[in-house]
Order: sequence, then structure tokens, then C-alpha cells
Amino acid sequence: EAFDAYSTTKDPQLIDAIIDSACFEDMFRAALETGDPFFTDYVKAKADITNILITVRVMRMGGEYDRAYLERMLVPCGNIEHSVFADLLYDGEAALWAKVSSTDYSPICRALESDPGFTLSTVERECENYILSLVKDKDRYTISGAVVVFGYELHELAEYQVRP
Repeated sequence: EAFDAYSTTKDPQLIDAIIDSACFEDMFRAALETGDPFFTDYVKAKADITNILITVRVMRMGGEYDRAYLERMLVPCGNIEHSVFADLLYDGEAALWAKVSSTDYSPICRALESDPGFTLSTVERECENYILSLVKDKDRYTISGAVVVFGYELHELAEYQVRP
């Protein structure tokens, strides 16, 4: 599908959008197959976080990209409807963060409040910290099984990233 879209449009961003969407659909399907709600919740949170980051990036690009572009780039499987992000596109980041603060992702907003001129890398770091906290909280109450192995691997990967 990505190859066909690129062949027709010559837009390399479509390749990313199509592959990212397929990846999230595949992760969600695999999470469902585990039968453990933690994994489906994790994929949903990861999709929402990805969509928050995509929306911030598009907002920061200015008027160069429109609602249709944003909707095409958003990934499936999250808890937050795509229309929420699309409806906020022209309202600015303050409106986005106000909406995010009323969701499960409010800890990201609280972390960003301490840095009023936050950069995109700061947003990415706080989003990743949120994802890591989900696993850490689950790890704390689970002594064996796939969640423990998943948590270990995720924390090992995070060690390679610089954390303040």
C-alpha cells in the first residue's frame, strides 16, 4: 500500500503514515492476542502519545499543513479520537495541552508546566517518561510473566537515552 501510494503521489510522507498505521494496527492485534489488558492499554497509550506528538509537530510547522494532512498522519488504536486532534489544529498548542490535561496524560502537562518555553525534545522526553511510568507502575505489582519481561526490555532501552 505504501509503495502504491508513493508511486502515485511521489509523497514520501505517505510511506511513513501508511507504515506507522499498519504497525500500530499490528501491535494492537498482537496485544489483544496476549489476553493481558496491560498490553492493549499500553498500545492505546503509545498511539495517543504518538498522536499528541504528531499534532504538536504539525502545529509548530505553522500553516504549511492542513487538517487533512494531520488526519492522514495520525495513527490508529488510541483512546483519543482523531477528530479531537484535528479540531484543535488551528487553536494552538495551549488548546491542545488544555485538552490533554483532562485525559490520562495530564502528568505530561504537569511536567511541561515547569518549563514554559519547552522545546519539542522536552515534549518528547516527557511523553516517553509517561510511557515508562506506565510500565514501571505495572512492574511494581507484577512478579512474573510477559509484563515483567516487557518492562525490563523497555527500561533497558530507555537507559540509552539521556534523562534529566
